Amino acid sequence: LALYLGFSGAIENTRVLLYQRAERMIDSIVKDIGYQLDPIYRHAAKLLTRVLSGEFDPQYAAEWEQVVSELPVTLPQVTGVAFIGVDLQGRIFNAGSAAAIRRDFSMLPRATKLLQKIRESRKPQWLRPLWSPTIGQAIIPIAVPLYHGDRLIGIHVAVIALADFSTQITETMK
Repeated sequence: LALYLGFSGAIENTRVLLYQRAERMIDSIVKDIGYQLDPIYRHAAKLLTRVLSGEFDPQYAAEWEQVVSELPVTLPQVTGVAFIGVDLQGRIFNAGSAAAIRRDFSMLPRATKLLQKIRESRKPQWLRPLWSPTIGQAIIPIAVPLYHGDRLIGIHVAVIALADFSTQITETMK
């Protein structure tokens, strides 16, 4: 009986220690993910405020390109950004590019659904990871609805390469 009680107590203590270790590891991962993603969310919210105040208008290509060309310096985890107008015509700027690429998103059902979803929310929102044919890899996008007053003028999308993000999170776990 004493052997059984000692053995069952040791098993219970081991289980509790493993649970606590896993809990600390998960907390650390959540903290690291926040460390990577929070600055991008804050930048998106600040961009939304700038557009609402009229300080910045992404509909003007030159002004938009100037603002987004500075993004890789301030947020190196951002792989690229896009502005998609309500007509689903977009401009994409990839980190390391000299100029933006124009793209028609009207043929993509996902873009139409995103535009409809964005109309219902005035806050930046993280979207599910998806494959980007433009940069040829999986991305994690954040979509920011941009308004002038009550009129939606488009969506600002910043993306993080999923592979780079996974690598950064894995490095912090070592």
